[in-house]
Amino acid sequence: MKRSGLAVAAMLLLGWAAQARSQPAQAGPEQKKMHVWVGDWTFDQEIRDNASEAWYKAPATCQDRMILGGFVLEVRCKATVKGKGVEVLEIGSFDPVKKTHVSSFFDSDGTSGYVTSAAYSGNKMEVQYTSMAADGGAFEARCVWTFGADSMSVSGSCERLTDGKWVPFRKLTGTKAKAPVR
Repeated sequence: MKRSGLAVAAMLLLGWAAQARSQPAQAGPEQKKMHVWVGDWTFDQEIRDNASEAWYKAPATCQDRMILGGFVLEVRCKATVKGKGVEVLEIGSFDPVKKTHVSSFFDSDGTSGYVTSAAYSGNKMEVQYTSMAADGGAFEARCVWTFGADSMSVSGSCERLTDGKWVPFRKLTGTKAKAPVR
């Protein structure tokens, strides 16, 4: 009995896939908003682990590109945090049900997390996310990014929710490399 149920599910899935292929989907305006990130970035950023500690520098470079037909943003970064190299992978998309941009991120130091909402408005992007360290520590954060008129630069800051208060913990400026002329 289980075998016939699986066969029916497989047939339905194959039928859906065939129908989806006959009508190629196009990335819409919400996916195209993510294009502001596409390119090779260099970031100068300062971070502090809590409000009583000093800020420290954590330079980073990122390569951002649209994948999967322009529906998904892939971000690959390398940063130096307290003298140690950290790699980051983030995968983002637009959630048409929740009407917001979302993503998941994974760091080589065991940190992971997810963006619960991100909204673009003019040259600004407002982001809210949850981050979880390898040791189980977690926090909620929010950031505001402002892009230059030519989309070749970005600046902004983030706050972390600590004891019911929003505390600044990250400041960032970034520049995008000019695309090669072809």
